[in-house]
Amino acid sequence: MLEAVLGERFEGILASDCLNSYESYDAAWKAKCLGHLIRDFRGLQEEKTGIAARFASRGLDICRDAIALKGMKSTLPQEVYDAAILDVVDRVTELIQGRYSDPDNVRLANRVAKHMTGFFLFLEVDGLDATNNRAERQL
Repeated sequence: MLEAVLGERFEGILASDCLNSYESYDAAWKAKCLGHLIRDFRGLQEEKTGIAARFASRGLDICRDAIALKGMKSTLPQEVYDAAILDVVDRVTELIQGRYSDPDNVRLANRVAKHMTGFFLFLEVDGLDATNNRAERQL
């Protein structure tokens, strides 16, 4: 279906959720919806306890901080903004490299690892939203 609409290759940024059907499509850049990730972290936070719930809380904090950072971009010197992006990346890396016994935590950590660049691409691209809500509404 994507090929019928966008052609064999899309030279822009394809914003989507993490469905496998988007993985095989050839796009210059693939942004992933942070809103979907936030929803998944919230779900785990509500249903889990202890360490499993803390994983979700940490993930939510990182996502919220990334969105807040993007909102402050115009008020920060570029070097401060860039350093803050690196801090987000470091925190995400630490989160996904944890050793988790809860299978839902493992599954979500693996998804974040697979799509980390796409989830946080909005921090580096002016005009790119953190979510694919606009794209979904246009469908």
